[in-house]
Amino acid sequence: MNSNSNILKIQKSILGAVLVLFANLGFNSNAMAQEVTFAADIAPIIYNKCTNCHNPGGIKNDRPFTNYDEVKWSGPAIAGKVNTKEMPPWPPDPTYVHFLGERVLSDSQIALINTWVSNGMPRGDSALEPTPPPFTNEPLGTPDLVVSMAHKYTHTGDGRDAFRNFVIPSGLIGNHEVVAVEFVPGNPRIVHHVLIGLDTNGIGRILDARDQAYGYPSNGIDFSFNCADPTFGGFVPGTVVHRYPPGTGRKIYNNCDILLNVHYAPDDSVESDSSTVRIYFATTPAQRVITDVFLTQYNTGVAFILPPNAISTFHGVLTLPNQVSLIQVQPHCHWLGKSWNAYVTTPTGDTIKLLRINNWDFHWQGSFMFEKYKVIPAGSVLHAIAVYDNTTNNHHNPFNPPQWTSFGSSSFAEMMLLTIGFVPYNIGDEDISLETGEPIATGLKKVPPLLTAYPNPTKGRVEINYNLAAAGNGACEILDLNGRVIKALNADIQLHAGVNSYSADFTGLKAGIYLFRISTPDGNAVSKIIVSE
Repeated sequence: MNSNSNILKIQKSILGAVLVLFANLGFNSNAMAQEVTFAADIAPIIYNKCTNCHNPGGIKNDRPFTNYDEVKWSGPAIAGKVNTKEMPPWPPDPTYVHFLGERVLSDSQIALINTWVSNGMPRGDSALEPTPPPFTNEPLGTPDLVVSMAHKYTHTGDGRDAFRNFVIPSGLIGNHEVVAVEFVPGNPRIVHHVLIGLDTNGIGRILDARDQAYGYPSNGIDFSFNCADPTFGGFVPGTVVHRYPPGTGRKIYNNCDILLNVHYAPDDSVESDSSTVRIYFATTPAQRVITDVFLTQYNTGVAFILPPNAISTFHGVLTLPNQVSLIQVQPHCHWLGKSWNAYVTTPTGDTIKLLRINNWDFHWQGSFMFEKYKVIPAGSVLHAIAVYDNTTNNHHNPFNPPQWTSFGSSSFAEMMLLTIGFVPYNIGDEDISLETGEPIATGLKKVPPLLTAYPNPTKGRVEINYNLAAAGNGACEILDLNGRVIKALNADIQLHAGVNSYSADFTGLKAGIYLFRISTPDGNAVSKIIVSE
């Protein structure tokens, strides 16, 4: 009896441990009792997270996942890739910041795929299978303007980089608002990255005519002259193109030329390329998205040199003088890249997270669009930290043994670029979805204006900026942290709708933290001001 009792206790203990294990893997008793099938469980995951690339017109058209047979044929490989989280490819860390269009699987979804493969990949009831997403090589719909290189450019197989500018007439009549610019590489094997610009003066044509070959040479990331818009669009491997948020966009000009600055990567074989640009117009006027390329390596305070057999870290900073609403962020480096972190510190000491990539992969880059605007106060500091692995542990290292490396456009050199897209701040941006253009929360009430102060800390005057929905009268004063008025600055300020500025004088106050308060038609607003020694 005692022996049987002990055996029963052991069996119960083992059963309890198994149940705990399954619970930790995201299973419950109902899920265990129900067979995992392609139709009911796996197809929704694959079609939502994988098929947009794995289809006949997608990036991974060599291995499509558009039906049961195709997915079953790759089932074990899919399980292996999702277990290592190599697939689906999504460089940003989703625990740091969320972006639109995230391709991330949950632990429970990965567990379902593993169970399905282990159980022989049953199909289940095909009538329950969801309809696969439409397969098209035009993911944004039908473009309004399609332009292509007039000729093929041949990249000789000499194992060296090539940089070339091409001029493509747009043939447009009149100016147009633009909501998306998509570059389609003619030969992805050799197209390393591309900048797209607009030329309204015909200078590119003159430079093109001087060179007997198609296009004209470039020294790197430039068009060799100041064109009308040098950041109209771009391309890096792994790019997923988004439409600009509703109400925003770019502009393309009457009869302008479209410029392509193409970097062709070194190759041992002779390859040709003839690439295409697709442009999508807006139906209503749009607020222009400003693109700024942060040449981070110039803002680190140290020489951008990567010694061999070493891990190198660089921290670049840039002060943003105006209040802006960030839309998207795009880091860029080459084969030695290991990780990225980008964030903003505000004048009041707050931190705004932008992006973190724990494992950089040159093949999967892109411009990542936030779920809603990131409102950045004036005087904030943008931080970009990049880590590089110039050792033999980096299997992407182009040199073995590793070599001294510095900044350059070549694939064998390195870069540290952070591109941001933004618009000037508008009232309420902090609540606007970049997917719909509408407030994320319903029934939002009118909120007091967001104050920005610069410089902060200060020893004297501070420029206070704020955005109002309506004109009216206001008053401002300086308080201590207990709310007591230290200094009345102005009891009757004439305020207007839009951006207002006020120069507040903190001269003579002891070092410490104070509150600047202004009463406005939109309500009272307060900002912390630090007075330094």
